[in-house]
Amino acid sequence: MPEMYEVMLKLLSVYRHEFLNHLQVVGGMAQLNKTDRLMDFVRRASEEIQQFGRLAACGDPRLCLLIHENFWRDPDIDIQLEVRGRLTQLSAATISALEDILAQFCNNLQLLGACKVVVTIAAGSIPCLYLRIDGDMDAKSFWATLEPLCQAPAFCINRSKNMLTVYLDKES
Repeated sequence: MPEMYEVMLKLLSVYRHEFLNHLQVVGGMAQLNKTDRLMDFVRRASEEIQQFGRLAACGDPRLCLLIHENFWRDPDIDIQLEVRGRLTQLSAATISALEDILAQFCNNLQLLGACKVVVTIAAGSIPCLYLRIDGDMDAKSFWATLEPLCQAPAFCINRSKNMLTVYLDKES
């Protein structure tokens, strides 16, 4: 349980940092009387905060932190997050495998440039994480580096839909 406590503290620290950054930008725009840009920034910041809230409510703070650290680091990646239900705590093996796969997935995204990624966390009888890339891309080179990491039956690459499905193991 100490690991969960540390992850929760890190999530709070990340959220606090981002919130303070948003306040700095709002303050700067207000001071410069850039009200047209200010309202657009407030709308985007509000959407980002709502997405973070949905992510934090996914049920496993380690998954939340992994997704946040990997997907929100690149401003060229447009993230759409969907959380359907609340997961139970995931196994340590699943979290470990996800660390490698998400890191490689996001490195590949950086090579694509600007793109939109739909990240779906689905609880239920068979909990899953879906990562789908919207738009045209060279799928062969993108997925080739992920295939060695996705050898276990818990991982499924669907090239025709530009989607990676991860079946999430629950903690025993």
